[in-house]
Amino acid sequence: VEDIIAAYAEPEIETPINEALALEEKEALKIKKTFLKKSAAYIFVGLVITLVIGYTILYNLQYKVFATGVVTGSFVKVTANESGILDKIHVKNHETVDNGLVLFDLMITENVRRPRIPPASFRALEASVQARFAFYVSSVIDDLKERADSKQREYIDAKILFSQRLITRKDFNNIYNNYLKSKIDYERERDRVREENERRIKRLAALEDDISSLKAVTFETVTVPTLKRRISPIEGVVYRIEHSEGEFVHPDQIVMILQTREKPFVVVKLHSREIYKVKINDTARIYSKYKDKSYRGKVTQIGYAAVNVDASISQEASLNESLIKIEFIDDQIEFPLNSRVEVRIKRDLFQG
Repeated sequence: VEDIIAAYAEPEIETPINEALALEEKEALKIKKTFLKKSAAYIFVGLVITLVIGYTILYNLQYKVFATGVVTGSFVKVTANESGILDKIHVKNHETVDNGLVLFDLMITENVRRPRIPPASFRALEASVQARFAFYVSSVIDDLKERADSKQREYIDAKILFSQRLITRKDFNNIYNNYLKSKIDYERERDRVREENERRIKRLAALEDDISSLKAVTFETVTVPTLKRRISPIEGVVYRIEHSEGEFVHPDQIVMILQTREKPFVVVKLHSREIYKVKINDTARIYSKYKDKSYRGKVTQIGYAAVNVDASISQEASLNESLIKIEFIDDQIEFPLNSRVEVRIKRDLFQG
């Protein structure tokens, strides 16, 4: 009895165990809710991680080739072709141009050979020489010819008369001698006229040679500015102008780049081990970081002949790398020149 009374009479002292047993119901519910929230968050994060891993595995299983390509094929580079200064540019960026339209004027310098004496002066000199030249004409040759012809007729008549014994030999000889003398006089004058004219012709030829020599000596080489125009080789759009008016350009420098109406394509270089995985008509996913957009494509050619039709069989076989050409399926494709893109070629199971 004393022990029972002592137990009821002793003071009450709280212990940790008693405190835990004395938790209120409200606090217990709060702890339960916190646990449930954390559990849900962990489960959600786990599901997200599982989905990401699963998507990554599925995504990688979907493609058989991963590579980097270059967009090309729709641009034409217009060079200066000659050294000179850009005098005037007739077009602007993004302007539509037709085939044959003037793109720019190039001021070049050319070496020209020209006479120091004006050509008109030479023509005047030649005309003066021609005017002063005249064939020699004898004032007596016509008379001598007429006299020789008359004496020839007398001689012919005398031969007939002498054969008929109507004149003496002495008379016949006199007539014959007169004929010979008149003939010799005429032929001598004729030869003198011919020699004089030949001498004059030679002198004229010598003068003309002197004039030609004078022309050759008086020519000089001078540098003169010449304006050359460069026209558009295609129908398209001015993609970018590389130089400004007044700049000096060399023959191989690009003055401007034109974009054709043709759709661009992608060129990808792959190792031989990767090339074996690719087939014609394989579908591809083309991603442009520049535009942050994906496009659809199709493999149309395999080998260096995709960009160079002159590529030989020995060249193809001797290299450890080769090219594939991928054409865009989507329309309205515009890319910066030689822009890089990510290319992923699908496995056969996922084609289409």
